[in-house]
Amino acid sequence: MSEDIKNEDVVPASIVAEEPIIAPEVAEKAEELVADIKEEAKIEEAPKPAEDVITGPSGSGKAEAQAIGSVGDGVIGTAKAAPKKPAAPKQATTKSNDDIVAIYSPRNLHWEGVGKISKGFNVVSKDAAEKWLTKSGIRVADPKEVAKGYGL
Repeated sequence: MSEDIKNEDVVPASIVAEEPIIAPEVAEKAEELVADIKEEAKIEEAPKPAEDVITGPSGSGKAEAQAIGSVGDGVIGTAKAAPKKPAAPKQATTKSNDDIVAIYSPRNLHWEGVGKISKGFNVVSKDAAEKWLTKSGIRVADPKEVAKGYGL
């Protein structure tokens, strides 16, 4: 490179008012191309399918899912697994008011095997309440106190 171009030598281009940015010959050619593209891109409705279309067999309904399993000789690969049976819907267990107790906790607590309670009022079973009441600061909440705490 015999010529070194420096930033000082580069002059930015400027747009002069009323002067076209694109040469007139290029603009005419671009307009012709756009017109050709618009003519070629006309949207047509898809033809209606024929009435005598041959279709494939419908599924048997006994789909087997693929799973990783033993293929043979202790080799692990993809094997077919029986589809999972849908679980029976869980029935809601109803507890009578005699089995539940409202307790108040001044802080969030977690006790392995007993459960978790958060700060404020908590509704727990009688068995869990007996265990929670052994902790300091936890007390049985009066129904009127619970109602007042929830703005009722």
